[in-house]
Amino acid sequence: MTRRRVSVILVTLDGAATLPELVARLRAQKADADVELVAVDSGSHDGTREFLQRHADRVLDVRPGEFNHG
Repeated sequence: MTRRRVSVILVTLDGAATLPELVARLRAQKADADVELVAVDSGSHDGTREFLQRHADRVLDVRPGEFNHG
């Protein structure tokens, strides 16, 4: 049987103040699946991207002018 894989997507922009608690709570959850934390950063300037590089499984970049929630 193949183990399920779940991806949690975080969309970020200057979220360094709240990301440590959020990531800790996400990592503390128990799931019957492999959980992958994928972050998408849109040009943060407050250390968000650096934090995510240490704590997320993948970090993707989107230019601020190209980002939208759609």
